Amino acid sequence: MKRISITLDMSNIILAVNYNQMLQGLIYRLIDSNQVAQVIHNEGFIYQNKRFKNFTFSRFYPNGQHFQKQIYFSGPSTFEIRSFDDLIIDEIWKGLLKHQILQLGQYHVPIISISQETIIYNKVACDIKMITPVTIHTKLENQYTQYYQPDDPKFYYLLRQNTIHKWNAYFQTNEEIELSILPIHVDKKDKSITKFKGTIIEGWYGTYRIEAPIEVIHFLFYSGIGDRNSQGFGLFQILSS
Repeated sequence: MKRISITLDMSNIILAVNYNQMLQGLIYRLIDSNQVAQVIHNEGFIYQNKRFKNFTFSRFYPNGQHFQKQIYFSGPSTFEIRSFDDLIIDEIWKGLLKHQILQLGQYHVPIISISQETIIYNKVACDIKMITPVTIHTKLENQYTQYYQPDDPKFYYLLRQNTIHKWNAYFQTNEEIELSILPIHVDKKDKSITKFKGTIIEGWYGTYRIEAPIEVIHFLFYSGIGDRNSQGFGLFQILSS
């Protein structure tokens, strides 16, 4: 389990506001191993017919200037990739070591620096701040996607179920997990509406309280919380423990 930070020279780069798909493509292109590429791109880790990729990533920070649904970058900007799975994150790291320039959509962007680290926490409760939105949904009978909000108790029930499924998919077990997630501060301005491959996704920033076994907190920190982690959702910062 590691996180990788990548700083790029983003001078004179203009991206659409919804650029997560470009970043995901950049990550996939770093992976040379057919076995690893097959796992994270096509197969994932499966539990009850649900597939989980076991990695997540942030957006760029600083995020540039917004103007008319585009973002204008003017200098160095950083994003990070996390995975609980050493095979996945090591393969991404090896790919980074082979490149001085990365392809981001139509741009070829120089790498300024890369670093990797493993962060260990030793408490069973912590406050977290969402760096990318947390999203959770169900599919209704008419195939409509129902997203849930932090003022709905089902939001937290589904986050717990998602964690259980994700854990059991990765470890190939059938365990129940002790996990409590509650809001600390979430308001209307924390709502996020974005698109990924044409699909509208509703998510939420804000701060939350997690109580769980230490290994579960580690798992969520590196894998992401909620749905669509491999599309750039559910990455958080631990504020206190």
